[in-house]
Order: sequence, then structure tokens, then C-alpha cells
Amino acid sequence: MNRQPPMSKSVCSRNLAPSGARGGQISHSCKQRFVGKAIEFSGINSQLFSPKQHRSESSQATKKLIIKQNIMKTSSLYNTDYSEWIQETLKEIKAKNFAKVDWSNLIEEIESMGKSERRALLSLLTRLLEHLLKMFYWDAEKERNYNHWASEVVNFRAQIENQLEDSPSLKRELPAFYQRAHSTAIKSVSKLFALPDDASISLENALDDDWFPEEKGKR
Repeated sequence: MNRQPPMSKSVCSRNLAPSGARGGQISHSCKQRFVGKAIEFSGINSQLFSPKQHRSESSQATKKLIIKQNIMKTSSLYNTDYSEWIQETLKEIKAKNFAKVDWSNLIEEIESMGKSERRALLSLLTRLLEHLLKMFYWDAEKERNYNHWASEVVNFRAQIENQLEDSPSLKRELPAFYQRAHSTAIKSVSKLFALPDDASISLENALDDDWFPEEKGKR
């Protein structure tokens, strides 16, 4: 008795081809193999595209969208309500919701704060030196305005001291600030009265709380 060889893929293919009957005939063994492959592929698909994974991916996409919308909302606040923007930014940072922080505007704001501190210190030094120059050299107005100028000097010195206490690193930059402030103060005051060519106030004296230019020999 001749034994039939196992059905190969080619044999199954031939059996799937159209025969005399319309649509062709599929052997029982080919049907089994086809169903087995379909079940196997279905199992793989169920692992790759399970509803659970779809839900997880959908959830992540939703979270990203919400975060993006929150950042856009906070960024918009920066231009429309600065105080509210600060409160929202602080809230997210304290809650460690760093993904929701408006980093772009926050970085810009921090950089701006550093520049503002320097500009404020330079301005205070300039105003201080202007008043000291008036006290020292403006004889025509000294009797009438000396006490007012002295009061302003006390105020400017206190503000400079407060700034340096808040940002001690700025002390390293004082000599450079002084040079710029002194030059500006000389130009400014010279528009009010004639200053001598050697008019000058040292940085040490300018910041000394106990020093006031009452005598011309003390500079």
C-alpha cells in the first residue's frame, strides 16, 4: 500500500487553485492549516494591538495634550496677567509638575531679573554720586539744598546696601559700576553748574555712611 506524503505548501496551494467547480475546492487538511495560521496570527495581533495597550497609548496622548494646553494657557497669562502667571508658575514648581511649567518665559524672566538688578545698582550709584558732587562743589546752592541732598544720600546708600546684601556677588562688580556711574554723574551735574576738571568722588567715600563732603579738602 502506497503511503501519501505529507501535504506540502505547494500541494495546498494547488488544492486552493480553481478546479472544475466554480471557486475551486479546498482540501480538509488545507482548511486545518489555514485556520491554524489564522488563529496564530490572531493571537499575535491581540498582543500587539490589545484594547489595554490602545487605552494606555490614548491616555498618554491625552495627558500630553492637556500638558501642552496648560503650558499654552500659562504662557498666555505671561502677556495678559503677569501676577497670575507668577502664581501659576510657583504652584506648578512647588507641586513638582515640571512638565507644566512655562519654561520659556520663566528662563527669560530670570535672565531679565539679573539684568534689572545690575541696572538698578548702576542707577543708584549714579544718583548717589550726583548728590555728593552737588554737596561738594555747588556752592551757590549748598546753603539752601545741602540738607535735602544729604537726606537723599542717606537714602541711596541704604538702598545700595540692601541690594548688595540680597546679591553679595554684585560687590565684585562695584568698581566697574562705579566707573560708569561716576562718568555719567559728572556729565549730568556739569549741565547744572561748572565743575572743576578734577571733580571726583571716590567709591570708598561714596559708600561710607559717615562721610559727607562738608569740607573741600576731604574727598
